[in-house]
Amino acid sequence: YDTKLRSKVIGLTSAAWILPAMVGPVSAALVHEYIGWRWIFIIQLPLVVITYLSVIKALNSGVIEDITNPKQKSVIIPAISIGVIIAVSSYLLTLESSLIHLIGALVCVAVAIYIAYQIAPPSIRNKSSSQRPLIVGRGLVHFAFYAADIFIPLALIRYYEVSPMVAGWIMVVGAIGWTIASSWVGFTKRPISRITINQIGAGFVAFGLTLAIVILELGLTHWAYIVAWALIGTGMGLSYNAIAAELMEHAPKAEVGKTSTLAAMSDSLGIIIASGVGGSILNATTLENALTYQWLLATFAAVLLGALAGRSAKSLRSTITREDG
Repeated sequence: YDTKLRSKVIGLTSAAWILPAMVGPVSAALVHEYIGWRWIFIIQLPLVVITYLSVIKALNSGVIEDITNPKQKSVIIPAISIGVIIAVSSYLLTLESSLIHLIGALVCVAVAIYIAYQIAPPSIRNKSSSQRPLIVGRGLVHFAFYAADIFIPLALIRYYEVSPMVAGWIMVVGAIGWTIASSWVGFTKRPISRITINQIGAGFVAFGLTLAIVILELGLTHWAYIVAWALIGTGMGLSYNAIAAELMEHAPKAEVGKTSTLAAMSDSLGIIIASGVGGSILNATTLENALTYQWLLATFAAVLLGALAGRSAKSLRSTITREDG
């Protein structure tokens, strides 16, 4: 997509999440209460088939790169290696909590990031790249968001002892915030830069996480999480759209696909680390302490995201200045 359409398409993609975001948490709660939680996984299988059939025609109409191309082959082994290493990392975090397991998991993640960096396009490996901070930012914003997304329902059900249905309705609010914010970035004439929008989004996420900690520590009503979760979801929508559009806009034409793939890998790493480290902390301490520690880490990630956005803007200005010169 060209520059004018790209942000709108990202906004439309986020808007497409509104139905599953509304139906998913509540329907999962109904299945859990009346059939059993295992069926939540089983009933996904037909949806996979429906999804496949709905997109296969569109995919076949496009140009598919030849996987036998030597350049394509050279990426397959590193990509598989990253998947295996992350699987090992996740497994270590499921074991009995210990410092050795945690260090081992973090080492695995570091190795996976190093391999991903080695197969990254030149525009990202460049030390003065404005793209690299944004790639890291994608992982940070996903870490911050999913640290809340995974553990707010846990807090609601186990700490406040509300029903899965109530927890599901509260979670819907964050998804709506994400969708509305991302759509706004895509379809509104921006009076400010995407980098600034990203920083505002990071601020929303950090403030929402801080509020979640305050609610937990002061023992406020569980309905207060609606406000915290709405802030976190809105911040995610702002940052995600801004980072994704900015990445694609400044990626060299020949590297758009690789840049997009690396960004998606960063997203996955953020989610995996949020769930893995959070689960490890939960195994090592009480629920209240685990939630506080996890959300503090996520708040730090959101603050770091804002700082990296500023660095990306500085690198971009430097690049434009050199090109003008």
